[in-house]
Amino acid sequence: MALVPWKYSNPYASTKVPVRGFSFRDHWVEVQQCVEAEVDAHHNTHQRLWDGAYYMASYLNSAYFPGDFWRTKSCVELGSGTGLVGIAAWLCGAKSALTDHDASLDVTHQNVSSNVQRLCKEDTSLQTSLISVEALDWCSSACLAGMQFDVILGSEVVYLPELSAPLLQTITRLSHSETLVYIAYKARGLGEHNFWDMLEDRGICVSTVDAKYLPEDFVASGYSILEFKPLKKT
Repeated sequence: MALVPWKYSNPYASTKVPVRGFSFRDHWVEVQQCVEAEVDAHHNTHQRLWDGAYYMASYLNSAYFPGDFWRTKSCVELGSGTGLVGIAAWLCGAKSALTDHDASLDVTHQNVSSNVQRLCKEDTSLQTSLISVEALDWCSSACLAGMQFDVILGSEVVYLPELSAPLLQTITRLSHSETLVYIAYKARGLGEHNFWDMLEDRGICVSTVDAKYLPEDFVASGYSILEFKPLKKT
């Protein structure tokens, strides 16, 4: 059976299939997921490809970012899961590090390995050296110690209140004064307001990306992308 390019409003493109196909910058990306895994807010979320990941990946390729913006950027994706966002950032030209908890990296490794090898054969301008998979525990300062990134990406990562502080600490630790952070977000009533409240308490200004730069089929989805700088210029 042929893979159907997924769109949020496409009733023929099922989310409950083991492999989902996406097109970015004239490249075909196949994302494997485990549809048999039982998923809740605390278990196996990395095994599924969430709508917010496609939303963010599409945004990276939008007119919001001028010309060769990504070709000079180092980028880290937090909570990569299936890896679609980090792969999309790499296809846009960024040096892309995909991160997740060590126990959750099996599917990330699988999708990066299968796609990167094939895509580099199809397009010799792509470089395997510009994409990596790294273990990152938000509760440990030892992970990626000393590293800072130009862009930090996250989709569907702010929902557990107990991880709000470790997430913000991780973002701050991986940032320099010019780092931009983009979070794909949908209100789900799981306590995610805790993260945004922490940003407000620290005087961090958060803006919502104009919907004209986002996938049209998500207009009524409730999703948005929020942008902020975690550090002030010194």
